[in-house]
Amino acid sequence: MEDRHAFSDPRPVPLDSTDGRHTWLVDIYRNGVEDPIDTIEISEVTLPPRKKKGGKVAWRLPSDYSRVPSFPVDEKRRIMELFKERKKNRRKNKGSTSSNSLSSVVDNGSTNGVGLSSHSLPTSTNECSD
Repeated sequence: MEDRHAFSDPRPVPLDSTDGRHTWLVDIYRNGVEDPIDTIEISEVTLPPRKKKGGKVAWRLPSDYSRVPSFPVDEKRRIMELFKERKKNRRKNKGSTSSNSLSSVVDNGSTNGVGLSSHSLPTSTNECSD
């Protein structure tokens, strides 16, 4: 698979804004695009330590800001999975907002003269016309 994305060097986030967790920001770049397409927050929560089969820790984020984290192949894959999940959620939220706005138009009875508006429907089944 062709690698179309690159990562910036991790930069630390001040401890006072991260609830005491050591956190880094990593920009994701697409080949041919000058500006970053997304920025991922990397912490013990978003990228927990990776363990080998025997339970021994194979990789973890540094415990202090004096060391810059390195991302081997497995961690780059995990960061790309985080990026793809965020992208998927953004698309889902964008789609749900546009469908919500469409349903609100239908609920308000604004059908531009096409079909029935919600105001012309009976409000209960007990109504009868004599």
